[in-house]
Amino acid sequence: EGEEARHRSLLRKVDQGRQQGTVHEYWEKIRAGHEDGALKFLVTMVSLAPSPARILAEVSRLRRRVRENLDRERKDATLASQRLSEYRRELAKIEGERKRRAPGASAGSAEGTQASASKRLRAT
Repeated sequence: EGEEARHRSLLRKVDQGRQQGTVHEYWEKIRAGHEDGALKFLVTMVSLAPSPARILAEVSRLRRRVRENLDRERKDATLASQRLSEYRRELAKIEGERKRRAPGASAGSAEGTQASASKRLRAT
């Protein structure tokens, strides 16, 4: 009885390791740009697995996590692009004001503002 339970427990652990390894290898093939090979590998492994639903559930979780990360990165990139555009407009406005000033007018405050805008532009 004890030996059988130990054997079942070890089989479960081996199966879990195989599932994790399958998902990991599938992901590595995807990352390497071998989508067709990754799909073929996954189909083969799922057909051989004693419990294919677990592998497919892990792949589903992986897919969801990758999509969430991609969505977050897209939002971050959009915000950065909007900030960059805003800083460029501000810089162009300041440079335009500086050019319109008379040659004898004091440009000290505009230069300080322009330097500040330039620093922000370079930081993004």
